[in-house]
Amino acid sequence: MKHMKRAFTLGVFAAALLACLQTAALGQTNDGNIANMSGGGSGVRWDILVSHAGGTLTITFPDGRAIRKSFRAGAAPDISLGERQLENLPDGVYSYELTLSPVLSAAQREALAKARGNDDDPENERMLRKRPVPTLNKSGSFAILNGSFVIPGAVEGQSTGKTGAVPQTPRQAPTRASANTVTRLRNHRFSLGMPFDFVIADDTIIQGSACVGLDCVNGEVFGFDTIRLKENNTRIQFDDTSAAGFPTNNWQIRANSSAAGGASFLAFVDQGSTGNSETGTIVFEVDAGAPANSLKVSSSGKVGIRTATPVLDVHVNASDTPAFRMEQNSSGGFTAQTWDIGANEANWFVRDVTGGSRLPLRIRPGAPTSSVDISAAGNVGIGNTSPTDKLEVKDGSVATYHANSSVGAGFLIDFFTDTTGSNKNTIGNIGVVQSAASVRSGDFVVNLSSAGAPTEKLRLNKDGNLGIGTNAPDQKLSVQHLVGCLL
Repeated sequence: MKHMKRAFTLGVFAAALLACLQTAALGQTNDGNIANMSGGGSGVRWDILVSHAGGTLTITFPDGRAIRKSFRAGAAPDISLGERQLENLPDGVYSYELTLSPVLSAAQREALAKARGNDDDPENERMLRKRPVPTLNKSGSFAILNGSFVIPGAVEGQSTGKTGAVPQTPRQAPTRASANTVTRLRNHRFSLGMPFDFVIADDTIIQGSACVGLDCVNGEVFGFDTIRLKENNTRIQFDDTSAAGFPTNNWQIRANSSAAGGASFLAFVDQGSTGNSETGTIVFEVDAGAPANSLKVSSSGKVGIRTATPVLDVHVNASDTPAFRMEQNSSGGFTAQTWDIGANEANWFVRDVTGGSRLPLRIRPGAPTSSVDISAAGNVGIGNTSPTDKLEVKDGSVATYHANSSVGAGFLIDFFTDTTGSNKNTIGNIGVVQSAASVRSGDFVVNLSSAGAPTEKLRLNKDGNLGIGTNAPDQKLSVQHLVGCLL
């Protein structure tokens, strides 16, 4: 038995030691804080508390502008009013987001690669893969006041009222009747048929905090709470009693489900013109445990999803493949179909989830500008910023071809060496020209040029006759020699 206890103790110790080593390797601290912010005046600095392989610091300004600074492993990012991009900043509140790259071992890198898999894997396989490392980020804010940084740290004291008011003495817990006294008074009023309510037909001013609910107690410690709801079901009801012709919809702010086994959430509920209590439709909900900055609307109106510093109108930030899903369900009578649009270090893609997670469209990182370019006229350029025909493909700076639909009744692909203006030096083309005999038939032609405009060299007509040097082959193979002899 002693040996078993000793083995069990050693096993627990080893497991705890391994967990500590793994935590240290991933750069996490017990409280989850990855950096301390310090400074003020002319500069701010973030001292990193965990090991890292570098990272980025993003700062958004009150007017919507944003800057991003990268830093290497072991460095402490900082900003200074002396930097060019931070000169003459206006007063206001600025948001920041610090994102660190974890230090990964070879085993962790291998695990990450396995977790990545292929973007065209079936959805159930992708969902089963778990990322073996956590994310390391921190967000917050600071202010600039009169040309100086002001960082969080000081705690505002209790207000003493409006300017010029007589200073109030420190707030004490109010003296209230004991619970037994309140119970006796309530029972007495009920025995007389009197409702135990207080009706105040005037404005009410409470120079302190208010607790509402069955579980409020004498001597409630409010902290900085101004209004506290305290009982098993907390709700704020907006019951609009407007007359006919005016808006009368009722609304509710609901905290948590009232049912056993229900969810923990904060929600806005549309209760219609007559609804109250637990009725209504939840139109907006935040579930308990949602990560920081799950939804952020900046002062410039930009929306961030999992980011405190949205840079564009909608900014989605994730540690692994940020994506949007567009799902058509079958409730409207149409066939159900689901599409994903996502991106990661491997590609930007459109995924046909319903069709077996195929990726019909992909763009790889590093693709050149105007890899595919559609003009206002509907012309498509591949490697060409100004296509003048339905399809123009430019390979480097020399070899180019385009689909020429301006040849009348036909379609040619031209090959030329210059796409500047009208200086298209066409060296040849191939395609189909319409046969005079029928609008539903055509001949395949090959035109080549040695010095001037391309001339026809080969033609395969609708009858299967091949002509070389002639545009009217009447045999399976017709060759027109320079001397005019037709074979």
